[in-house]
Amino acid sequence: NSSLPASAPPPISPLPLARGGEPTHPPHPRAPLGLRLAPAMEDDEYEEGMEMDMGGHQHLQHRGYGAEEEVEGGYAGGGDGEDEEEEARDEEEITQEDAWAVISAYFEEKGLVRQQLDSFDEFIQNTMQEIVDESADIEIRPESQHNPGRQAEFAETLHKISFGQIYLSKPMMTEADGETATLFPKSARLRNLTYSAPLYVDVSYRVVKKGHDCEEVTETAEYPKVFIGKVPIMLRSSYCTLFQQSEKDLTELGECPYDQGGYFVINGSEKVLIAQEKMSTNHVYVFKKRQPNKFAYVGEVRSMAENQNRPASSMFVRMLSRAGAKGGSSGQYIRATLPYIRADIPIIIVFRALGFVADKDILEHICYDFSDTQMMELLRPSLEEAFVIQNQQVALDYIGKRGATVGVTREKRIK
Repeated sequence: NSSLPASAPPPISPLPLARGGEPTHPPHPRAPLGLRLAPAMEDDEYEEGMEMDMGGHQHLQHRGYGAEEEVEGGYAGGGDGEDEEEEARDEEEITQEDAWAVISAYFEEKGLVRQQLDSFDEFIQNTMQEIVDESADIEIRPESQHNPGRQAEFAETLHKISFGQIYLSKPMMTEADGETATLFPKSARLRNLTYSAPLYVDVSYRVVKKGHDCEEVTETAEYPKVFIGKVPIMLRSSYCTLFQQSEKDLTELGECPYDQGGYFVINGSEKVLIAQEKMSTNHVYVFKKRQPNKFAYVGEVRSMAENQNRPASSMFVRMLSRAGAKGGSSGQYIRATLPYIRADIPIIIVFRALGFVADKDILEHICYDFSDTQMMELLRPSLEEAFVIQNQQVALDYIGKRGATVGVTREKRIK
């Protein structure tokens, strides 16, 4: 039945946990070998040894791998040679052949498109639900039409639609007679179909009616597993019908066992997503500009909440070069480029807008050590530039005046 979601792929079985909560592992091939007895000694040798041992006792050392057995002050084991061999193996340099062996083993296990498959599985299992949860409810406020001879029963009516849990089935197709069947990639290629799976979501519908006496009446209705569309499925992913199929089954389904997947079938044509490189978020990157240039250094950070899918917000911090600064080295100011602000803002004013007004508070967030005279001298021009602004409200107004909107009051700029 296409209305029922397919079960999720079985999770990977974790290692069994011991009583202390730590994963148990199989015994190492070089585990301790226990106690070993020393070779037998003659009676006269034993008596002579006892006379030499002034402590009047004999001891047997617990032996692990490479350990030595000590009897009567002498050594009965030959662990030195084993220790030296182990150290020699550890000190061997990794050759190019060893590196290629590791690389070959990685691709033999993961394949060439594992990053595509893992990314798609993460999108289906987590990202899609996060997008639905972050989406605001749909609100509809109908406007009452003017009717002089008739008064509306309610003064205001609000319709709210919210979405909950989503469900994804296996790829399905609907025949002309309305019958549904499982869709395989080969059928999608031959019949010019899109290899996709139906998507369902729980919908909550609520109507809030406000009467003329300000009394509210709420009506709710739940619609589970409502079909909202189809999602293309990546071949060989966890939601593909070819997932974990044997070579024999793949051959019977008309698929090549050596096909690693990682692509889509759209209207019968195979489509692949081209991976693009982009700068990672929530990391600070500092670039040294080639001179002559107006700036000596430029720092960039693209901030984005880890649990949200909103676009990243970029911020730049630039330090003027000696040639581009007015007044020589004493004028190497540090400026910040903020989102939605048309002009660069002195970095000290940004700190004061955030609530750090005193120079000492600002320097504590920049300098690790106040005795670092070089760092303090680099910050001196920026402190002198922002000396005229010594209040958080003034700093916020300074930034607001350079915003995208103009002609607003001071209160709105600060807000």
